[in-house]
Amino acid sequence: MAIGDILVDVQAVAKHYGDGETRVDALRQVDLQVRAGEVIALLGPSGLARRRF
Repeated sequence: MAIGDILVDVQAVAKHYGDGETRVDALRQVDLQVRAGEVIALLGPSGLARRRF
């Protein structure tokens, strides 16, 4: 593996909670690439890590 090689490549990821009027779109068509040597951070509200997909 060399610096710059793609390690993660996801496209059009979507996730929602609830239905109808209570539906909340957590992710809408998210694309992400992570390459070797990169540092990333995923941030969200306190307690979010306890949520399971």
